[in-house]
Amino acid sequence: MKNKLKILLLEDSRMDADLLIRFLRREKFEFEYAWVWEKNAFSEQLKKLAPDLIVSDYDLPQFNGLAAFRLMKQEGFNLPFILLSGSFEGKNISQIKSEGVCDCLLKGDLSGLPGVIKKINEQQNNSCSNIN
Repeated sequence: MKNKLKILLLEDSRMDADLLIRFLRREKFEFEYAWVWEKNAFSEQLKKLAPDLIVSDYDLPQFNGLAAFRLMKQEGFNLPFILLSGSFEGKNISQIKSEGVCDCLLKGDLSGLPGVIKKINEQQNNSCSNIN
């Protein structure tokens, strides 16, 4: 596994962002991160941070996590992307994953997140096709 991950966290709730950061630290991941909650800041940090991984809330005030994934692709990045949500009810997870999103996890149960991150790090390229 890569020594220190660079994570771009797209989350509009400071409390949820803090919970995720504490969870990853408790799981012994070494990482640095940039936390953003707006579309323009997300786009800016894609270039500035050069992240290894993006973790995004699905429901955001300006746009949603799938739109952020598409924006990332549009801007020429091919990075592992994980969507988090309080509920995926009414969302087509199979379609979301078919677009290339690595995984969709519930915020209330992050137990699968460490495994997804480890699999991403084990891959030579940044494709998520073999993760699901």
